[in-house]
Amino acid sequence: MISLIISCALIFIGSLNLKEYQSELLLLNTTREVKAAFEQAARICTIQNSPMSISYFEKSSLLTFKGTMKNNYDRTLRINKKIKIHNLTNLQISKNGTISPKIITVSDGNKSRKIKIQMTWGRAIDG
Repeated sequence: MISLIISCALIFIGSLNLKEYQSELLLLNTTREVKAAFEQAARICTIQNSPMSISYFEKSSLLTFKGTMKNNYDRTLRINKKIKIHNLTNLQISKNGTISPKIITVSDGNKSRKIKIQMTWGRAIDG
């Protein structure tokens, strides 16, 4: 009986660690995906010499990148409902690929990661 209780306890503890690992991995991957999307959008603006707007819709968990008529760039990222992005409202990328400095926070309620948009280079780094 005691060995059954110990076995069940070990399995339960293992499953808790697995859920924590899964949520941490989801947060990390989402942060990397958002960062890569920012950098790609900045490169496209530079290459095509055309500005772009970035919008985040919290209710639908969508991150959209919309170019002008000149570059026709349109990309939508679906963000997991558990993940929220803060400090990201109507951001603009200039035709030179620059973005005003900003710290964007990606969080899952328990943990958060920051993406820093450096100076006016439009370069995103982990914070």
